Amino acid sequence: GWLRGQLYCFSSNSGGGKTSLAVMITTALISGCNPLYDESNKQDPQNVLYINLEQDETEIEKRIISCLSAFNNVEKAIPYSDMMNPSKLSGNENLLVATQVYRLFSDRVKILNTEDFPSLDVDDICDAISKQTMKKKYGIVIIDQNQNIKDSDLIQERNATRLRHLAK
Repeated sequence: GWLRGQLYCFSSNSGGGKTSLAVMITTALISGCNPLYDESNKQDPQNVLYINLEQDETEIEKRIISCLSAFNNVEKAIPYSDMMNPSKLSGNENLLVATQVYRLFSDRVKILNTEDFPSLDVDDICDAISKQTMKKKYGIVIIDQNQNIKDSDLIQERNATRLRHLAK
């Protein structure tokens, strides 16, 4: 499980599945369901603050809907690549259901992207996170594409310390 007040970083090559993992974690937390477990392991839904420093809100929402489409039947899951091609989805009943389910949970996820920050400096990002967490309690804050934080390769420890402080 996750320990409160800790900073967890996932890294891999481009295309290695970091965003997919972040979206799966987000989907499980906002829905209170983990499709890997039966009903006896159901958890309380959590609010998630999801910051993506590369893709816009619509892209992340499509990824969450794609993930939700697998909950009832993995074989009918809609691949994210199909979500980007509306002609493949025409009349897809599973898409309609997954979209309705997302609407039920959408108040539990706040998605921010680069347009929501004055700059990609760690201080501006932390200030925005602080403002959001004053408005609502979040079970987890996910920063996806943290390598896009200004000077992140030069000041990793400073960034980590500042971000870890927000987790407490």
